[in-house]
Amino acid sequence: MSPAMGVSLKTLPSLEEVKASNRDRDVPLEAAWIWGENDELGRLNLLTPERILHAKTTEMVDGHCVSLKCGMQAWSEHGIVGRGVLLDYHRWKTEVRKEPYDAFTSHAIHLEDLEAVASYQNVEFQCGDILLVRSGYTATYYEYEKSAPERLAEAGTHKPNLAGLAQTEEIKTWLHDRYFSAVAGDAPSFECWPTTQKWHLHEYLLACWGVPIGEMFDLEALAVQCLKRKRWSFFFVSTPLNSPGGVASLANAMAIF
Repeated sequence: MSPAMGVSLKTLPSLEEVKASNRDRDVPLEAAWIWGENDELGRLNLLTPERILHAKTTEMVDGHCVSLKCGMQAWSEHGIVGRGVLLDYHRWKTEVRKEPYDAFTSHAIHLEDLEAVASYQNVEFQCGDILLVRSGYTATYYEYEKSAPERLAEAGTHKPNLAGLAQTEEIKTWLHDRYFSAVAGDAPSFECWPTTQKWHLHEYLLACWGVPIGEMFDLEALAVQCLKRKRWSFFFVSTPLNSPGGVASLANAMAIF
């Protein structure tokens, strides 16, 4: 990594190091708010001007834009701009592995799955990446709209079951130690739902590490463009609403190739 990029994974604490430093403090064991007690950006601090410029230089090639149809005061003022990476789990699982599944079930995506998808797509992660995971929820929703609308009606009358990242220690450590600046997925929940544990990934991503979570991103057009280009990284731009004291916002997100 270029020195101009700022902090690197080698200089940032691992989750195990975070736990060790917190054992004698009155804070959650895995709290990694490492930019000061008054910080409001969390992992967005990784999106430095140097890192954004590097992403722009390496990821914006032909100017093609893909809207992600997702339509915080500190987040709005800073912006969420940098290198985005799509892990197209749905395509890998159903088309490459030939193992169909229903994204309207609590299908769990495990660490070995994410690493296999990254390897298949030749993705090499960088510090500060914005991670997008395509679970297949949106594709399944569109399919059910045409072929089985009663399935959508049924899903709306029960507690949701959703495909997403598994609640495992391995996933939790991976999400922390990769130092993603933000994460997002195409389902109403980034993680599988209901949780298989007594805890949720949301608790660690948002409260302990300051990692923004995007949900219900329409990743279908993006998946098509990534496959067409055989490139699953891009320049990512998100401008949340400037709402002082707000706790959520439309992402207003776009991927640019």
